[in-house]
Amino acid sequence: MIVSTVLQATKRKTGVRSELTQLRKGGKLPAVIYGYNIENTPIAIDYKEIAKEVQKRGRASVFDIDIEGKRVKALITEVQRCALKGHVKHVDF
Repeated sequence: MIVSTVLQATKRKTGVRSELTQLRKGGKLPAVIYGYNIENTPIAIDYKEIAKEVQKRGRASVFDIDIEGKRVKALITEVQRCALKGHVKHVDF
């Protein structure tokens, strides 16, 4: 039996590059959740927390994400990385 960890996320504004850079410098990872019966929601999630869970369970796992009190199950569909350094810049769930 795998014990599921609930990842905490907060909603964020879309798009402004300087805000995304500030998020990353603050240890957050910009992401978006979309899918069946759910509104497309841009979120910010703790980088270390998601990296630890992906390393432990793998990218193909189902993640429980708590977005300001609303719990959602999600899969990682795409990971965007920095071309030079390989750091993760954005995740789609």
